Amino acid sequence: MKDTQESDAAKILKDFQWSYDYRKAWLEAAKEDFEFTLGKQWKDEDVSELNSKGVKALTINKIRPAIWLLTGLESQNRTDWAAFPEGAEDTIDSEISTRLLKNVAKNSGVNYKISQSFEEALTCGEGWLEPYIDYTYDLLNGDMKFKKLDYNQVFPDPCFKEYDLSDAKFVNKVSWSLTKDEILGLYPEAEKVIEGMADGRIRFDSNGDGDAHVQHRGYNDAKSGFDDGYDGEPVYDLLEHYYKKMAPVFHVLDKKLGKVFVTPSKDEADKYMNGANADGSGDVRVVKRMVPEIWVCAVVGGKEIHRGKSWSYPNWKGYPFVPVMCYWMQVPLDKGDRALAVQGVTRGMKDVNSQYNKRKTQELRHLNQSANSGWLSTEAAWVNEDEVRNFGASPGVLLKYKEGHEKPERITPTPLSQGHAQLAAENTQDLKELSGINADLLAMQEGGQASGRAISLRQRQGLVMVQKIFDNLSQSKWILGKFILSQLSQVFDLESAARVLGEAFITENFSRPVMAPMPGPDGRPMMAPQVDPMTGQPQMEIDQERLVKTLTKVLEDTGLGKYDIAVGESATNETVKYANYTTLLDMASKGVPIPPDVLVEESQISNASKQKIRMAIEQQSLIPAKPTKPSGGANEA
Repeated sequence: MKDTQESDAAKILKDFQWSYDYRKAWLEAAKEDFEFTLGKQWKDEDVSELNSKGVKALTINKIRPAIWLLTGLESQNRTDWAAFPEGAEDTIDSEISTRLLKNVAKNSGVNYKISQSFEEALTCGEGWLEPYIDYTYDLLNGDMKFKKLDYNQVFPDPCFKEYDLSDAKFVNKVSWSLTKDEILGLYPEAEKVIEGMADGRIRFDSNGDGDAHVQHRGYNDAKSGFDDGYDGEPVYDLLEHYYKKMAPVFHVLDKKLGKVFVTPSKDEADKYMNGANADGSGDVRVVKRMVPEIWVCAVVGGKEIHRGKSWSYPNWKGYPFVPVMCYWMQVPLDKGDRALAVQGVTRGMKDVNSQYNKRKTQELRHLNQSANSGWLSTEAAWVNEDEVRNFGASPGVLLKYKEGHEKPERITPTPLSQGHAQLAAENTQDLKELSGINADLLAMQEGGQASGRAISLRQRQGLVMVQKIFDNLSQSKWILGKFILSQLSQVFDLESAARVLGEAFITENFSRPVMAPMPGPDGRPMMAPQVDPMTGQPQMEIDQERLVKTLTKVLEDTGLGKYDIAVGESATNETVKYANYTTLLDMASKGVPIPPDVLVEESQISNASKQKIRMAIEQQSLIPAKPTKPSGGANEA
């Protein structure tokens, strides 16, 4: 039977249910992680039981400060993307790429999105970033933006093992409870398909019995009291299924030129081969290869509304999603144990923090019960027993007993349970060890204040326990940087890229002498640099041909990031920059020949001041050295 759109949609929903089943246990654990981190650390029945006894359930959240500390370290040690040349001939290409990467990061606010996803990963174990191009205000060159996806939106192939999802057969993204206008904003051609659709929601459970698992915006349920805010307006769940589709590619191997060409069709490849082999050499042949293309199919209400290549393909040959993981191990586990493979900082601290809250609540309850321990007296010894009963524990109270009776004595309160106090102290230490936070990570030092460089070194030592988390973050930023590099042609054209580089950069790197014909020594005309009659310096002009060629290579060469430059990170934090600067000063003081302009560039002064100092250094280098006087002697006047 020939496949139809409905049958294809059914296969996609089946794949989605498979990935959902494998993530169900993790989704439930992740939801609990978020609630626990935000302060819901007691079960409702336990709180009700304590309230019925007049006891307040104490919540002393030890997890949230740990996450705040790690997110603060990420913010303070934030880095920018930089493109590093693979060879000396790639220096200009790497500098241009770096400036364009930083421009995208500045205009998109991607660093804030990364911090949001990192905080989510610390809490539940993983976060997701989705880059996209916004053509709202510019149909030719859009703005690259980044969306932080929720933990319950991305459902990859359960069998993937590579951090960058390169081995995943598919990745599902679900946008829950969209209105009709929101869907048409993404897929305008879907209007006829969703018109009159009675139910556009995904409704199934792990057993396939048709019940909805996820309660989210748009699921009107009068019993639950959940308000979707739409007053009965129909809503839809949009499932976008990204998958690999194998397609033939024809490679032309030309031994004469020592090159390999890729042609879009077999006819073109054969035409080139037949023409090149007309002499009978047989030096050119065609090789067919099947390569994966990234496609996306959008499904709403069991119906396909869109199918086509992913917007980022072929410049980016992976899925347009970037994971941000905390503790992540892809090991073969059963469905019920999959929640163990991806964890955040919260997961391992929940039980200890819960026990800590119970210990503190029990201590407070014990203290309140034993604070007013009462009085010991003979019968009818008090002048006013009601006064003693009501105010006997009040500070400064004046109590009277009858003459002739023994003096009443206050009953000594039962001391606080040392066992509870000891367990609470142990819980506190356990929480520190489980979080990986120590004195070095907090940069705590006895005996006075430390320098910024010393603080940075101490924090590096303290990062050992949580280094894996930051290694995963660096991996995510590396993937994201390569993705941005691959899409520069979608964001910039030649004119906008030149504006980003700036006139000063272009003048410095793409200037050439103005050449004009002049009579040569033999009287014949020759091309020679033209000199400015006022200054005597050669006249310069911008080499437009070289500029266009270089910018075109950076924007359109898909192999640039593979062969010519490498995407990495450069320090932007002031403390790290100052540490680097002081290191250079130490090297210069010990005789290392570091140029003055390098020291100026690495300093923390303003760019305007740097430019003035550089100009002064250049002018100083142009002043000829004064001749030294001959040393004194017998012939000196």
